[in-house]
Amino acid sequence: MLTRNQASVLEALDNQRQGLYGRELVELTRPAVGLAFIYTVLEELCDSGLAREELDEKVDGFTAARTRHFITDRGRQALQVHAAGNASFGAETAPA
Repeated sequence: MLTRNQASVLEALDNQRQGLYGRELVELTRPAVGLAFIYTVLEELCDSGLAREELDEKVDGFTAARTRHFITDRGRQALQVHAAGNASFGAETAPA
């Protein structure tokens, strides 16, 4: 089961073929996930196989190496299960 923060990050990564850097993820997920917590969430997702990371090497000797993050197929499946669970929970608790 995904936490709210994990789901927010996976939603931001979904359909991002080029991947996203940590700061880009913060911009897309704030206020749910801030800069102080984004790397903890990313580590949890990568450790569980729901996301992966790739190191971008220095470009033209100017940019420091940076890490891009991508959602995995397993991450997409977990996100779908999470969304389906939230949809069914909302349907059960909605007033008649």
